[in-house]
Amino acid sequence: MKTLDNLISDTKKMPRVPSKGVSAFEDKQSLLISHVGAHFSFQSNINMLIGVNHMGILSDNPRYHVQFMISVFKMNHAELLVKVIAWEYRVCKYRGIHYDYFPLALKIWRDAVQTHLNPEDASPIVGVYDWLLDHNGEFVKIADSSVPLLIPTLVGWEEPQKSLLQLLLKGDTTGSLRLANSLVSSPNEYQQFCRQVVQPVMYEIGRLWEHGTITAAHEHLATAIISRVTISLYAPYVSCEPRKGKAVIASVLNEFHELGARMVADFLEIDGWDVYYLGASIPQDEVIKMIEEIKPDIVGLSVVMPFNLENAREMIEKICSHRIRPKVIVGGPVAAYIPDAFSRMGADAYAKSATDVLFWAQEVWKAKGIKKNGNRKS
Repeated sequence: MKTLDNLISDTKKMPRVPSKGVSAFEDKQSLLISHVGAHFSFQSNINMLIGVNHMGILSDNPRYHVQFMISVFKMNHAELLVKVIAWEYRVCKYRGIHYDYFPLALKIWRDAVQTHLNPEDASPIVGVYDWLLDHNGEFVKIADSSVPLLIPTLVGWEEPQKSLLQLLLKGDTTGSLRLANSLVSSPNEYQQFCRQVVQPVMYEIGRLWEHGTITAAHEHLATAIISRVTISLYAPYVSCEPRKGKAVIASVLNEFHELGARMVADFLEIDGWDVYYLGASIPQDEVIKMIEEIKPDIVGLSVVMPFNLENAREMIEKICSHRIRPKVIVGGPVAAYIPDAFSRMGADAYAKSATDVLFWAQEVWKAKGIKKNGNRKS
C-alpha cells in the first residue's frame, strides 16, 4: 500500500493548471455545477451510492468541490488536494457513501470540464481529474487506514481531557462547568485549560464525527457547551481598559465553526487588546468596512472546512490590497496540516492554536513599539 507521503510524492506527475485555465474554470463554475448535478440525477444506482444520506448532498457537494478545486489550482497546492481528498473519502465512508461514488463523481467533473471549457484550458484540469481517478485505489486504502488526515490524533490522554470528553459526549453542561472551574483560577490557567484540555478534546470530538461515531448534533452540542464554559471563565480576567492595539477576529464567509476564533478573541482581550470579534461567516465587504472604520493592527481569520479556503484567500487578498494594511494571521485545523497554504494566499502567519496567535500578536505589538520609538521598546 502506498502511504500518504508516497501519494503526495506522486503528485509531481500531476499537471499544473495555468492561470488562464484556472480563470476559465472559475468563470464557468455555475455551468460546471449544473452539469454535475444533472448527470448525477440520471444515475440509476444513486440511492446505493449515497446510502441513507439526503439527496441534498448532490447539490451541496458540487458547490463545495468547485470552491476547493479553485483554491488548489490557484495555489498550485497538490499536497492540499491529496490530503483533503483522502479525508473526504474517509468522512464519506463513515457517512454511508459508497466508495464507487468518488470515481463516478470525478468522471462527471472531467466530462463537465471537457464540455464547458475550450480544449486548451480544459486539458490540464482534465489531467488532474485523470490523476485522481488513477489513484482511486490508493485513496480508498488510505481512507481505510488509521493515519491522521486533517484532524490531529492526541497521544497520551490526561485525566482532565478524558473527563471533559465524557461530559461533553453526555451533554452535561453542569458537569463541564464544574470541571472547568476546578481547573481555572487565573488568566494563565484559563489559557492552559483552553490549549491543553479544550483544543485536544474538541479535535477528538471532530475525529469521532469524522468516523461516524457521533452525529453532527452531538458535535454541535459539545461546541455549544464549551462556548458556555469558556464564556463563564474568561470574563473576570478581561481588562476594561485595553492597553494594546486593535484586533479584528472573524471566521471567513460560509465558515460556521467559530469556537477557535472566539477563543483567540478571549486570549487577546485578556492580554490587553481592544478586540472586535465578528463571529461566523462574515461577508468580505463587511470585514473591509470594519477595517476601514477601526484601523486594526491585526486581523485574525478562522477557516476550518477545506472548501472555505477560497473564501479565506479572497478575504486575505482584499485586506492586503487595501490602503489600510493590518497584519493578517489565519488559523484552523487545515492550517495545522497545510501551513504553507496560507503564505501562498498572502497571510503574514498561520496558527495551530489560540496561543500561537497570542504569541504572534505580542511580537507584532513589540515590533510596532520598537519602530515607533526608534529601536527602543515602548
